[in-house]
Amino acid sequence: DGDEVRVVSPPPDFVNVPIPVKADGKAYTPAELRDLAKTSEDPVLRLAAIRALRRDDSPAARAVLGELIVDPKTPQDLRVEAAKALAKPPHRDASPDELVALLASPDLPAAVRREVADGVTKLRDRGAWMAEIAGQMGKESDPEVRKLLFDAVQRSAGDPAAKLELLAV
Repeated sequence: DGDEVRVVSPPPDFVNVPIPVKADGKAYTPAELRDLAKTSEDPVLRLAAIRALRRDDSPAARAVLGELIVDPKTPQDLRVEAAKALAKPPHRDASPDELVALLASPDLPAAVRREVADGVTKLRDRGAWMAEIAGQMGKESDPEVRKLLFDAVQRSAGDPAAKLELLAV
């Protein structure tokens, strides 16, 4: 039956993320992976598809990851995985505005905001977003997220917005 799915582990020298493949051994297309990440009823397959989207450096993949992160109907563990994928290269530096906007979203669970904050603190052009990062640091209620943001602000102490926020602490 062509609808059966199995997950094949990658070689140890590759990112340790299972790669979903069809029962016939053929790889899913990027469009199929995006669809699986959003709609699969199999949580293991859905997780594998989300992890596979880490390697899909496309606006379409970033859009799916963003949708999963903000969708309250998506199980939290899958939202966390989507946030991890969006907060790491290649997605992180391709969508800094989206990461910063997600960080300010009060409806995200703390575990999801932690992953988003980790990505924001590692942005290549973090200085361009320092006012938003520093401002969010003052509003953040989760101590782990706040610490991540504080570390980012502290590492950018020469930035005027960072300096103001540090002086206020």
